[in-house]
Amino acid sequence: MNTNIIKTLKKYYDRFGIEDEGPSDDIYLYDFIQINKNIKSDLAILKNILENVTIEKHFKVCQYLIEDLANKLSERAIFIEELERIEDKIDFDIDGISNGIIWFQQAQMTNPQHPKGFKDIKIGGIDPFINNMLKIQGSLILQLYIALVYMRSGPVYEILKIGSKNKCQTMNISYKLLNSDYIRHIRNSLSHGTFRMNVAGVYFKDNNYEIVSTPGFLDKICMWIFVLYYQCILFIGNELD
Repeated sequence: MNTNIIKTLKKYYDRFGIEDEGPSDDIYLYDFIQINKNIKSDLAILKNILENVTIEKHFKVCQYLIEDLANKLSERAIFIEELERIEDKIDFDIDGISNGIIWFQQAQMTNPQHPKGFKDIKIGGIDPFINNMLKIQGSLILQLYIALVYMRSGPVYEILKIGSKNKCQTMNISYKLLNSDYIRHIRNSLSHGTFRMNVAGVYFKDNNYEIVSTPGFLDKICMWIFVLYYQCILFIGNELD
């Protein structure tokens, strides 16, 4: 059983995770199997996703857009130049953006892996390993909700929409990312669908569309969307000074 689980998880992380994410070959999962009552159903979901070419295609598009956005945002001047090109069309709603950023940072701090994270949250009857997994995943879910649901109809999204129409390359990539099928189904799951813990990450269900996103990949989504929002607020703050 341990070997089969490791094999499935490694295959899943290799295809849908980030570099160096997932279990090592020598990890022993017997205790985890005993305390995780959903292990069989979790593995069945992972196997179904591994066989779904549509989900893999949507994931790769999302993955490519994130990498492209990361490359563009690594050179801050490019994005600032794009904002300057369309600043006469921008709604300077500093409250709408700053609220989301502050809430996003608070959500980050609930992660026990964060330097200032809340490490003392303990619930009786839950195994410490599962408890830690839930806290990490919970922090990512809170960040995703703010980034993808709350900010979806806010001023940053409108800035990206305007920039995309005006052929600003970084904004066009960002706009495509936020409207990509993979991101859209996560957003729908958060707002009116289903999401829960899975052995490989977070399980999202939007009608008949099911995915499991690994913590590493979700963290990558959150990080670059946050960088995008943060650069917007810095630019708007400078313009209002």
